[in-house]
Amino acid sequence: MNQILLDSSLCQIYDQILCLKPRRKAMICNYFNIVNNLFLHEQVSFKNNMNLVDTIEKMKKRVLHNNCPIYVAASFLTDQFYVLKKHWKKHTNKKDSSTGTGKSLVGIEGNQEGFESPLGGKFIIINWINKEIVYMLDLDAPAGFFIDSTHLYIANNRLNYISVIDLNTRIEIRRIDNRAFNCLHSIHYIIENQTILVTSTGIDAIIQVNLQGEILHDWYATEHEYTMTPKGEQRNVLRDFDHHHYTYPTLHQTTHVNSAIILNEDYVLATLFHQGSLVQIDQRNGKSKILLSGLNCPHGIKRFKSVKKHNIEWMLCNTKQNEILFLNDSFKITQKMFFEDVHWLQDASQIHNENIIIADANNSRIIEIDPILNTVISEFNYSTDWRIYQISDLADFQTSFIPTQPE
Repeated sequence: MNQILLDSSLCQIYDQILCLKPRRKAMICNYFNIVNNLFLHEQVSFKNNMNLVDTIEKMKKRVLHNNCPIYVAASFLTDQFYVLKKHWKKHTNKKDSSTGTGKSLVGIEGNQEGFESPLGGKFIIINWINKEIVYMLDLDAPAGFFIDSTHLYIANNRLNYISVIDLNTRIEIRRIDNRAFNCLHSIHYIIENQTILVTSTGIDAIIQVNLQGEILHDWYATEHEYTMTPKGEQRNVLRDFDHHHYTYPTLHQTTHVNSAIILNEDYVLATLFHQGSLVQIDQRNGKSKILLSGLNCPHGIKRFKSVKKHNIEWMLCNTKQNEILFLNDSFKITQKMFFEDVHWLQDASQIHNENIIIADANNSRIIEIDPILNTVISEFNYSTDWRIYQISDLADFQTSFIPTQPE
């Protein structure tokens, strides 16, 4: 006999073991002791309710995935991070409970016409197994992005448009623009109707546009109870106005809404930076419901892909607390992952070996974490002059563009 079948009955397994030679019996017993200890460790320490067979299948998948290529895409708002750090240090009041500044790099305060100074930026693709950059674009202030086939859609955080780039030719083929675009952060592609959900952070708005930039639906926080800035000033955002030529610093915004994702045809989820909350917004009437509060500068609400196997449905970054929160479909926290040596957890993504990668922004690295054992698996270090924004496994997107050769 060469194998013991896990789907055998208990009696059959005992009979099969009894037929083995003493040395092999000892090996089998030792093997099951190890597996049982791992299983108990998962259940007790991490409240994992998988049965033993599912646990073994999970281990097997991880071993198989180790031989598969993993590509991670990342955007960097600037490749001159030292300029931003100097500006933040000069214009941040340590006694102020709010995070952010009330003045732009070029000295704009309040709501004034003008753009921030250009500080470069990067979009890269990393062969995660080898920790090699295999693709790189020099871009202007790139923020949120998604990839559709061979086209990269990426938000320009400074000049307030979405750039569409052919990844094969590396040429920008067109721009998606709108007067309501300002300080763009996340962009979420809704493949069912080919629209884009945009966080227009500068005007505290979430805007759904088609691929031509026409507004199909919008939500302005200032029209729905979020009217006061952290500085205690009333804010009124005009709809009939060209906002994308203006700069509105962080402390002159009421929410600094920075990520949004479609929940279903009626609701949108969004993270409100200033309020420290995750909210559910009813698209029919604009009313919002707080799902989580007491967060510290949250970012990046995302679906967690192992929906069928676990009770985890969502994850988000509790950025200034340096932790990831995992939520069930009722938006109750089911698990927290805290990282003591991480500083400003900008973003997180699940990669297809089922581990989590996190963007440790102030330490200039992307870290791979085993979410079950809560241990560091590997890390990728990049230039300290780069300020990271978004990270994503390329498997998240409908893409036929897979790089094969290093730059």
